[in-house]
Amino acid sequence: MKKSILNALPFFIAGFFLVVVSCKKNDTSTTPATTNNTTDDTGVQTQNGTDDSRVNSDMEQADVDVNDALSASSTYSMKINGSVLPPAYPCGATVDTSQKSSGIVILTYDGTSVCNGDSVKRSGSVKIELLNYPAMKWIDTNATAKITYTNYKVTPKLSNKSFTYDGVKYISNLSGGLVYQMSVNTVVHKIRANNISITFDDGKQKNWSIARTKLWKNLTGLASSPFFEVTVSGDTTVTINSNGYSNVAVWGVNRNGDNFAVQITTPVKSNAFCGWYRPTSGVRTYSGIAHTLTVTYGVDASGVVLTSGCAYGFRLNWVNAGGQSKSVVVAY
Repeated sequence: MKKSILNALPFFIAGFFLVVVSCKKNDTSTTPATTNNTTDDTGVQTQNGTDDSRVNSDMEQADVDVNDALSASSTYSMKINGSVLPPAYPCGATVDTSQKSSGIVILTYDGTSVCNGDSVKRSGSVKIELLNYPAMKWIDTNATAKITYTNYKVTPKLSNKSFTYDGVKYISNLSGGLVYQMSVNTVVHKIRANNISITFDDGKQKNWSIARTKLWKNLTGLASSPFFEVTVSGDTTVTINSNGYSNVAVWGVNRNGDNFAVQITTPVKSNAFCGWYRPTSGVRTYSGIAHTLTVTYGVDASGVVLTSGCAYGFRLNWVNAGGQSKSVVVAY
């Protein structure tokens, strides 16, 4: 009997070893998945970069609408060149000028119009109040407009991933002059906003602040046939998580609850031909989050920076927790 047991012992040990190896093999098969889920932050980083780009683009278009509305009214702009037609009021918006004697215009968007090749629909209202009117008109140096967003909702026409804005922003005409009358001169605007409320498509609500300078330039040099280009720079310094950042354009809390600051390390350029919401060049650095994100505008579908023409989208670059360099290209 003892001999029989001894003879069987090697097979028992071998079987036990196989079971242990099998269990270990099953354990390690689940470990990489957990590790990958931890280090692969592509989804979160893409969302961070896309949110920043979308909010920036939506606000850019809103600023253009405000400038057009102010410039289109001789009451506010003090139009001095009758041979040059001012821009039309924003497409898809009705204009309430019943308070114009107080320097107030209200734009109300219909929520259905998709205009001039734009890729979004807009609803809600934007109240434009020219401060110190009529002593100051929009054409004057340092004229300032107070912009109030009320349930201003921007929705891409092919999706329901909207952003809704509520709050107050100020635009100052630092240089004076009107964009649509510009020939060789430039017009400079300063934009400021503290704690604008942004409601994301998932229902999360956060506050963002804005500090940037916008330089308008007519590349043709002809007021009668302009080709406008806008260059946007960040112009403030903020501290996030005990770190100081300069050339900041936007800061606040993102939809994941992270405090962040976005620096414009290379001025962002866009134009009316390609779309104010589709920059042709520029670099923004998204800091304060776990892994700093670089947003490069004006790339083709492969992520290569273009030197001319209209761009496909923007490229996101970062290094994840595993030390891997990651890159994603996002279409406008």
